[in-house]
Amino acid sequence: ELRVATAVNGKLYFDQSPKHQIEAIDSLLKEAIRKGTFVLEDGKISLRGLGAAVAQNKRSTTEIRQLVERDDLLLTKEQVRKLIGLDWLRAHVRKQLVSKQDGARDVNINGVFFEQIETFGLVGSPEELAQLLGSEAEVLADGRFRRPGEIYAGADDVVRVVRETDQPISAREIMKRSHREWYQPVLTGRYLSNLYEIVLADRGLYIHIDKLSLTTRDVVRIADWGAELLAGEKKVVDGEDLFDLYKYADLDLPLENVHQLVSIVAKHPSVRRLSNNLQLVSRDSFDESELFLATTDPDLAEQWHSEKNGGESPQTVRPASGKLYWWRCEKGHEFQATPVYRTRAIRTCPGCQERWTISKI
Repeated sequence: ELRVATAVNGKLYFDQSPKHQIEAIDSLLKEAIRKGTFVLEDGKISLRGLGAAVAQNKRSTTEIRQLVERDDLLLTKEQVRKLIGLDWLRAHVRKQLVSKQDGARDVNINGVFFEQIETFGLVGSPEELAQLLGSEAEVLADGRFRRPGEIYAGADDVVRVVRETDQPISAREIMKRSHREWYQPVLTGRYLSNLYEIVLADRGLYIHIDKLSLTTRDVVRIADWGAELLAGEKKVVDGEDLFDLYKYADLDLPLENVHQLVSIVAKHPSVRRLSNNLQLVSRDSFDESELFLATTDPDLAEQWHSEKNGGESPQTVRPASGKLYWWRCEKGHEFQATPVYRTRAIRTCPGCQERWTISKI
């Protein structure tokens, strides 16, 4: 390690022991690489951001500070990998392959392509990464990396069932044909919605992307396109509007209907689909107040009973809520109903419905 550092910089100052010098440089390099504070110059890594790290690092000597300020560190990828250690780099990549829960989503349940993996430019190709990870990763036929083992058995089984089906298939039918026992929320939320290989053909019906002549990379391209359009949006974006824009997108990946597009774009980590509606929002910029009753259904918000609902209001209750609340219509009729019933079933006051007035009953 000492020879590598010395060869790169031409000379080092040794008022401390060589061991402490190496430890100081090693820690600075690791921090800079983790933060990505470097640029490539002629195939080499120039750690221009190292100056700030040196100034903040208590272990760095005056000589190291002067060295960084005067002669910027210029290292090859191999030298950086030697300094930070392959074990650290391997562990960093392995963390990105783990399927983990983020709310109702499974992050990386699909595995990830080489270009989606953060290697800080220290790994040059998928083959090199596969060699680095060895038995700690599985490489799929389409080039995706994922952790080996039983963690993906459920997803693989769902994909198998849908691929073997000629016609669009429902979640209930998938469970019947599966080799595993499933609970409905787990199957639909964790796998059908998030897997690259499966998209909505229509409401409640799923197909394999093979039926659309799409590859997993095509799905990623479409999802990226949608996420880019949604970036910065604070309001809900209607799927129909997005589908109209997609017809003019320069992707040359035809989709048949809005259900297919919405289900694909919603697979992007930065995009969120609202319930079962054909509506999408950006996770990073969306204004959450847009989801509450006061914004989504202002006509119903006006009927909110201000005295019988405790401290809750149309600004804090969502339209899909199944909790009973009190309402009062413009004629003074008071009644209880859930927001989801009023928004998705009958919006009118029970006492005002012509077919079911009290006198007629």
